[in-house]
Amino acid sequence: MINVNKLFPRLSIRVKLAIAFAIVALGPLAVISVIGTRETVFQIQSKASDTLEHDLEMAEAQTAQSLAAAENHVELVAQVVLGPLVGSGRASNRALVEAAWVVQSLLATEKSLYQVKLIDASGRYRMIVRASGPAYSEPDAEGGEYYAWRGSTLRPHTQLLFAVEVAGPTANGTGSPIPAVAIVLPLHGPNGEFAGVVVGEAYAAALFSHLDHASAGFSGVTGLVDGEGRFLYHSVRKHDWATLLAARDRESVRTDFPSDVAASIVSGRAGSVVTPERNLVSFRPLALGAAFGEKLSLYRVVPLAELSAAARTFLLSVLLAAVLVTLLVVGMAIVAADQFTKPILRIRDAAWQLARSDPVRPL
Repeated sequence: MINVNKLFPRLSIRVKLAIAFAIVALGPLAVISVIGTRETVFQIQSKASDTLEHDLEMAEAQTAQSLAAAENHVELVAQVVLGPLVGSGRASNRALVEAAWVVQSLLATEKSLYQVKLIDASGRYRMIVRASGPAYSEPDAEGGEYYAWRGSTLRPHTQLLFAVEVAGPTANGTGSPIPAVAIVLPLHGPNGEFAGVVVGEAYAAALFSHLDHASAGFSGVTGLVDGEGRFLYHSVRKHDWATLLAARDRESVRTDFPSDVAASIVSGRAGSVVTPERNLVSFRPLALGAAFGEKLSLYRVVPLAELSAAARTFLLSVLLAAVLVTLLVVGMAIVAADQFTKPILRIRDAAWQLARSDPVRPL
């Protein structure tokens, strides 16, 4: 208990009573305000964490949907259109032209695909078709050995996805490289022998355009990293997809976060952590199917200062209400103390008058 007499020995009894009444009235209000503010801040941070996780789930789902659409188109091209062209013997020019026209028509319906390549088992190009440009191309040149090798390691009816950079759309291939995701589907003959591959190269910017999906007020900084923590995408420093191949980038997630936070981001688990700089980091693995050869992690960083804006507004409202209530309580305490002490003081004054033999008004 608070002893007002010991704390304020020189104050009058009226002032002491006013202080005591104010403490009794304001004490519970202060406790409730502190508890309410802490609970509000906790609820805001919990809601922010849930919102960030939801945003990342939406980004993952939309990215997987875009990638699945591109895969389905490439599989249709491989199985129905281009597969018969790599059988025994050389396809006629008419068959190649007709196949190229069908492929180009299919590419026009899937905007994320840049081009489709047909490569035989020896690594020689048989056809390259783009959604824009010539309807048919047959370089019949080397250069597809890597795709052929990767395709030869796959089982029938399987596919492989990985990040690449392809030549720009100029005729001589001297344009700026285009970051892409290669969708490799092997082709096999009647007896199971490897016959070649169909490769669909999709714009990385189109497939991963959903990574910045964010609820209002939760945009923050978005990053996409591989298993080693190297950036494939960063919404501030690497938003132009100039170098999708992470091995060419010197910066990594470990340059932006402490080691324990960076390890959590690339751990392959979903969760949220708060950094020493008071940033909320939400992360989750980007599951793009078993065909995608790289282990990717998606994360978003939002400063807690922005998330606690609502808490600050609530706190200011509480403080304003507390000031008004304090003034009201102090005023009522002064009135109550005056009413409580007035009879006592009248008796005291009468006693002093009797001691001086002064006339005393009846009490």
